Amino acid sequence: MTDLQPNLNCQAFEASFPNVPVDVFSCCTSNSDLMTCNDEGKITALLMTCPEGEEKAWSGSSFPYQIQHLTSLEQIYLDGCAMVGSLPEIFQYLPNLFVLDLKSNQFHSQIPNTIGTLNKMRWLQLQNNRFSGNVPFGLIEHISTMECSSERHCSL
Repeated sequence: MTDLQPNLNCQAFEASFPNVPVDVFSCCTSNSDLMTCNDEGKITALLMTCPEGEEKAWSGSSFPYQIQHLTSLEQIYLDGCAMVGSLPEIFQYLPNLFVLDLKSNQFHSQIPNTIGTLNKMRWLQLQNNRFSGNVPFGLIEHISTMECSSERHCSL
């Protein structure tokens, strides 16, 4: 994370997770390794990966729909966290997102159509969930232009 921002325009993210003592993550006040902020005080990355073998802080939680307000967000890592439920149709509000790593959770239902609107997407990990239905058409069209895959790694 960059140094805490001195201005009063720092972005904050509020979400309640069962096993996390903090409900508000802010670029002004947080010293958390769970997010990264840019020089303008905007949250650009949520780094909430759950290492294998450790307690899952977000176990049983649903995807935090409040993320839709973080329009400068570029990276979301919520992999291996035993999160549940369906993913909300919010991804059209995240036009700068180029990494979405949600692998190894317990998400179900269909993959949201709005994931197909993410034109900057370079890394998408959705395996080891319980998705059903068809892959969104926009995503199918965009997959061929992605620079990275599990077989073809890239540096971000």
